[in-house]
Amino acid sequence: MDSIGDYLRGAREERKIPIAQVARDTKMSEKYIIAMESGEFSLLPAPAYVKGFLRIYAEYLGLDPRPLVEQYMQEHAGVVRQAFPPESEAIVTSPSVTWRLAAIGIGMAIVLVIGVAAGLKLWRSCTAARAHTPAVSTEELETLPLPPLPAVSPTIKPNSELPPPQEVRAKQKKLEARVKESVWMKVYADGVLLFQGTVQKGKEEFWLAKENFDIRIARPRLVDLSLDGKLVKELKGKTPQNIFIDKDGKIMFYRGKMRAE
Repeated sequence: MDSIGDYLRGAREERKIPIAQVARDTKMSEKYIIAMESGEFSLLPAPAYVKGFLRIYAEYLGLDPRPLVEQYMQEHAGVVRQAFPPESEAIVTSPSVTWRLAAIGIGMAIVLVIGVAAGLKLWRSCTAARAHTPAVSTEELETLPLPPLPAVSPTIKPNSELPPPQEVRAKQKKLEARVKESVWMKVYADGVLLFQGTVQKGKEEFWLAKENFDIRIARPRLVDLSLDGKLVKELKGKTPQNIFIDKDGKIMFYRGKMRAE
């Protein structure tokens, strides 16, 4: 993998998710998403926000965010964002304000003088202490034990190969819907509402969940529903129908109020 941006963009395009949908689902700005996929992290607010955006985007795509954040920290260690210079403003001061500023300046000067005097006194005492310290010969230095070296934990090398998206995605269930005619749907994943509205004719949608799905379809016979690539054959009828898929992949049909609500 050449960069973090290429990896994120490749994972999104593999899942066929438009940037507008990512922004809508994650509540992130489209320009921040484009900046992360382009590797232009300087366009984001601050390094602390970059790590948060990376975690949100990676988890949304079903990826492990830790290697991405570690690689970003290594590639951008020590980088300080350049602040924009504030616009100059004309300041009109009254005599009372001028007097207060002068008093503050005098106080700072007094503190500075006291600090210099204390530092000079400390330097003189250290110099006197060194003068009374016996010199150590080269032979004595060679016999002194060396301090133990600190343990260094292994780190990820920049641009190191990250696990392919398929390995992380395999831990989640994938629900796909292919619509023959425009139909209204409502989809919960792990108790969180992911979609509610009309899917237009000929469109394909998919959602990911770690535990379960709870789906409501207005006209089930118009939808081809697949779980991890396997078609759900029991969908039929013209009246609204609820489908619950548990963590073991068991499919249950029911009517009335949805379980996730």
